[in-house]
Amino acid sequence: MPVRDALAALPVHDEDRTGYQRDAFRHWVDADKDGCTTRAEVLKAEAVIAPAWDSGASAWSAAEREAYANDVGDERALIAVSAASNRSKADQDPTTWLPPAAGYHWQYATDWVADKTR
Repeated sequence: MPVRDALAALPVHDEDRTGYQRDAFRHWVDADKDGCTTRAEVLKAEAVIAPAWDSGASAWSAAEREAYANDVGDERALIAVSAASNRSKADQDPTTWLPPAAGYHWQYATDWVADKTR
């Protein structure tokens, strides 16, 4: 599906972080057991859980939140970055943060849409 169509198909809701707690998502999977290869991949789970909460994960079951936080089934969702870049991004989405490398902005946004769609 073209990224423009995927983006248009995403439901839009007001973001709401009310009640968010990081430990509502059981994450930090066992790297050997679940196929993660680096700590960066495991840290990726933390970078997506707060935005997921904003987008409705607060209504998910504990099992659904755990599955989401530990999903390593798509390589686009796991990007190894420096600690400084990870800290600068925190839990922001592409409307407020883009990677420092301007030539990577389109790929980053496209991968973000793919991850959000998935």
